[in-house]
Amino acid sequence: IVAVSGNDFRNLVFSCLSGGICEPGLVVNCWNVSSVKDMSYAFHGQAHYNDPILCWDTSSVTNMNEMFHSASNFNQPIGTWDISRVTTVEKIFRKASAFNQPIDSWDTSSVTDMRAVFFHASAFNQPVDSWDTSSVADMHLLFNTATAFNQPIDSWDT
Repeated sequence: IVAVSGNDFRNLVFSCLSGGICEPGLVVNCWNVSSVKDMSYAFHGQAHYNDPILCWDTSSVTNMNEMFHSASNFNQPIGTWDISRVTTVEKIFRKASAFNQPIDSWDTSSVTDMRAVFFHASAFNQPVDSWDTSSVADMHLLFNTATAFNQPIDSWDT
């Protein structure tokens, strides 16, 4: 288990996945990320990454901006993550073309920015009607070119 904190989380993940600072055989799937507040861009551009990260404690995270942007093979369950403090999920799954996991149990009540969350997320077709969108100020391009998405969202507060 690796304890990770600070604002440089993306660089640490990138270095580890690129064979840099991590010891051989060390994977990111069970890192102790309980103090990480900013996970923005963590897997941005990691097209081949598809390892499980379900055991991450995301309860301190406030920013997941572009976290899986262009992580085109990522399709792991993350539906039990605690995102109750997250305020921005802008482009979190943009171009994450394989992602199609249930995330309807996410507590989105603190989210204010949902811009382009599923932009070009061509496989995603999971229910999200239970999301609390009452704090969201920007939903621009939320489902743009999410060609598989066909779920009701009429219960959302827009």
